[in-house]
Amino acid sequence: MATKSHARTAGPAKPAAKPAKSKGRKPEPKPSRVAGSTAKIGASSNAFAARDKKYSEIFGAVFPKGRVFDSAGEAITLQAGAQLDVCFAQYAPTPERMSWVYASHGLSQKAKNKESRLELMLHCRERDASAVRILMNTARYMLESGNPLKPGDLLSSTQIADPGLTGLPHWIVAEPEKSIPEQLDLILLLGVSDAEMQVALKVNPELADGRRVLLEALRVGGVFPVTDSKRTCLTRRRDFHRLWECAFRTVRENPAKAKA
Repeated sequence: MATKSHARTAGPAKPAAKPAKSKGRKPEPKPSRVAGSTAKIGASSNAFAARDKKYSEIFGAVFPKGRVFDSAGEAITLQAGAQLDVCFAQYAPTPERMSWVYASHGLSQKAKNKESRLELMLHCRERDASAVRILMNTARYMLESGNPLKPGDLLSSTQIADPGLTGLPHWIVAEPEKSIPEQLDLILLLGVSDAEMQVALKVNPELADGRRVLLEALRVGGVFPVTDSKRTCLTRRRDFHRLWECAFRTVRENPAKAKA
């Protein structure tokens, strides 16, 4: 009689034991990625805060309170704006200044060369959301073209891919009024009409710089520094020939006096 076997059949193989996790500290992220980016963000935020303080000392508090605008024209907090490459601030009129002021925030930090480390600004007679769009498109033009704008430059609507304001599609670059410290590195955009731009370009360059003649005429005519889409074009004013002749003489005889 056969005896029963007491041998056990082999069960399913047990999975191999996982190696024990090391109880040591986790490897630190590479300093070049973490420390470097943190330092960059910190430096950017510090520069933003310093610039915001200077702006508020000159232009007053931002409007709406505690808000700036992103490239899409949406109002965001100052903290959010500090994290962007470039944002834009809006300042309401004050008893000393009857215009709205718009200024870029951070453009000077994006420039690759020293000459381009500038911030843009606009004086507008009325509150106008188009001002943020115009500054944004001008900033994009500066960064993409590498063109360091300087006083006296004329910018067409085609150059900056922006329609401008009603009746004022083009822009002339100027130094801001003397009440604004040079340390802010701000340059002013002043809206000009088609006719004003054309008359400036028709000036014989051997006689005078037509762009500077135009800017001087805008000063003498009481237009500078405010962009007002409701103003009368210089060429349609009764005193245009007197203004233009006076500006032309100033630029030709004393270029240093006719500062841009």
